Amino acid sequence: MILFSVLLLVLDTTTTALQPFKSYLMDAAKPLYGLADMPNRLLKFGGDRTMTKEGLVVKNAQLEAEGLVLRAKVQKLAALTIENVRLRELLNASAPINERLLLAEVIVVSPNPLLHYVMIDKGSEDGVYEGQPVVDAYGLFGQIMEVASHSSRVLLISDQRHAVPVQLDRTGARLIAEGMNDFIELSIPNVALTSDIIKGDVLSTSGLGGIFPVGYPLGRVAEITHDEGLPFSIIKVKPFAHLDRTRHVLLLFNRDG
Repeated sequence: MILFSVLLLVLDTTTTALQPFKSYLMDAAKPLYGLADMPNRLLKFGGDRTMTKEGLVVKNAQLEAEGLVLRAKVQKLAALTIENVRLRELLNASAPINERLLLAEVIVVSPNPLLHYVMIDKGSEDGVYEGQPVVDAYGLFGQIMEVASHSSRVLLISDQRHAVPVQLDRTGARLIAEGMNDFIELSIPNVALTSDIIKGDVLSTSGLGGIFPVGYPLGRVAEITHDEGLPFSIIKVKPFAHLDRTRHVLLLFNRDG
């Protein structure tokens, strides 16, 4: 047997005569390989069956965690995209701007519904001064009422303490728009019944008073009420500025300081 084995080895290494026979033996032995591996496969199958529930729980937890991370990333990307659009709108706001500008971010909103103000992240170190006009991407937003070194308080045009000289774009008539502690509504008091003002008229700053530059949009006339018992009309204006949700604003430098 030893001599026969040596002879087979010599023939296999020096000739190809045994190749067909080797192929036949490999095909014939294939079921034996499967049978020999059967214990290992049975053990693996049994382990998978006994670990299925725990494995699924762990895998499900991993997938949920990955899903939360991905959703957070998508939301962050969406928020950054929206913020980028808003910043582009802000920098292109209103008519051509000749004044020096300063971009600021809203960092605090008044919790008191009777006090309409926000805090921004710019202060005297950035050249901010009291009375400075503030706009957002859509229109007049308010004015600086208090200044600290690195922050400032902005009084919104919707605050009942605020008033701004405006004019009708259509006729040039000069009026005063006042806040009503309502983010979506301003009022124009003391408008004569005979005044030429109609629903849809656009109001912008008149430049009178020396605080707000001329030409910044304020809002649109939303409602006109004529009360026979009163000598004046009741005018309601919808402001253009997004007073309750704007995050970035522009500070206008219409004087030195």
